[in-house]
Amino acid sequence: MASLSHSQKAILLPVALAGLALWFPALALVGLGLAWLLGWLQTSADVYLQGFATDRKILYLIPAAVIVLVFFGRHPFPPDDLLRDMTAWAYHYDYRQMFWGSPRVPLFDNYIGFDYLAGFVYRHFPHLYAPLLFQGAALLGFLVILPAILSRKLAADPLRWTWIALAMAALLYTPVLDRIVEARPEVFFALWALSAFLVDGAWFWLWLGVGLLLTPTYWLAGAYAAAFFVLPNRSWRFRWGGAILFGLATVGIWMALTHGTWWHSFIGLSTVIQHRVYGITEDEGLAVLLQIPVISLGLLSFMLLPWNWRKTRTGTWLLLLWFCIPWMMRYVDMLAPLGFILLAEGWNTETIQKISPHLLKKIRMASFLLLFALPWGMIPPNAPSFLHVPGVNGTPATDIKVLSPFGMQTYATLYANPGVRIAPAMDPGMTHRSLQRIAQAPNQSTCAQLQASGADYYLTNQLRGLKPCLHLTDISGSWQLWKIRQPKGKN
Repeated sequence: MASLSHSQKAILLPVALAGLALWFPALALVGLGLAWLLGWLQTSADVYLQGFATDRKILYLIPAAVIVLVFFGRHPFPPDDLLRDMTAWAYHYDYRQMFWGSPRVPLFDNYIGFDYLAGFVYRHFPHLYAPLLFQGAALLGFLVILPAILSRKLAADPLRWTWIALAMAALLYTPVLDRIVEARPEVFFALWALSAFLVDGAWFWLWLGVGLLLTPTYWLAGAYAAAFFVLPNRSWRFRWGGAILFGLATVGIWMALTHGTWWHSFIGLSTVIQHRVYGITEDEGLAVLLQIPVISLGLLSFMLLPWNWRKTRTGTWLLLLWFCIPWMMRYVDMLAPLGFILLAEGWNTETIQKISPHLLKKIRMASFLLLFALPWGMIPPNAPSFLHVPGVNGTPATDIKVLSPFGMQTYATLYANPGVRIAPAMDPGMTHRSLQRIAQAPNQSTCAQLQASGADYYLTNQLRGLKPCLHLTDISGSWQLWKIRQPKGKN
């Protein structure tokens, strides 16, 4: 066998040390020290650095491909609304049938277009993998649309694809990853709104058509009309006029779909919020986002990095401010990408161009290696807890009622038992306050309260001690399903 060349040895040395570290870390550390003393590491570094001599798209595509593979391999289970959407067919798309004890549930399906598609997927694909079709589409949307925008903004930067790769890895360290896993209709509207940065010429009409087609999937579609502000090469008269007309069109579509009841539900939103006994995480203020290190560092980068706000576009700021007005972290799938876009718009490329080619190679290589340690551990594994409710046969006619604490298990129970009726509703403020309190406080609730609630079953993972009126029916993980026994002589 021919002996290895000098460059081949340089290539194999880091590979051999990495493999050795998997089995004998101490021995690998000794080998690393010897390689450093003998000067072999510099030779290996020089060989590997040649691959980073130029800014190439592959520096982003490789880690992005691995992220997609890991995501599909783990196929994380959605925690909430998507599970409701995929089973709405069993209730004839009537949420009043799905949620009992909830007089403030709208008279219409708020996501009717999305629910038709989600129901089709549920009925024709394996239930454990069906949500992955929507989650995968959301992930790919962010991995394609945002890099395409940043690529345009950073076209002259010698580290363009390095910055893009780091930005996407950082994005997955924010609640945007949670929104991708949830795969709600709003996520796809966020992608549509962000794609406005890329729309020019005749493509505008295709983009507008997609927005109108998406409108029946989300009852507050008009909130995303502000995307018109960032359309390139358009006058402000066109942008403002387009935003107003699109917003009015979405209202008209929903008024027609709901026979005029949309407006009643819209103006009743504040009443629903005030009726909550407890808050909802996604409605928490934006200040909560400052506790996330990546977001705090991102805000700091506007001050420390070569960035000039005068180079940014007014439309981008208007779109950011529009989604800041509600002051809710539910819009992080718009706010976080817009933060990266603003950073790219004001980026001082001239400063980066002054960096020496050798240092640029080192930055590219270090960033590329860093990506393999960043976002993948953030993708949660698939771990649903399914409980079987006796007597449910896929239709709401059985009228079997379950009382559950508001959260992931509520939706998992719907998903595993299409046809069961559950409380609280998709927003707890739609449900009677007495039911909200009993659902969230199993240890403070008495048998008399449980029996008077009207529920047939009680779902909890917090019960301490036994209650004489409860009979254990099913267990999944830490969750238990209890049958509520009525007093003798009462049906």
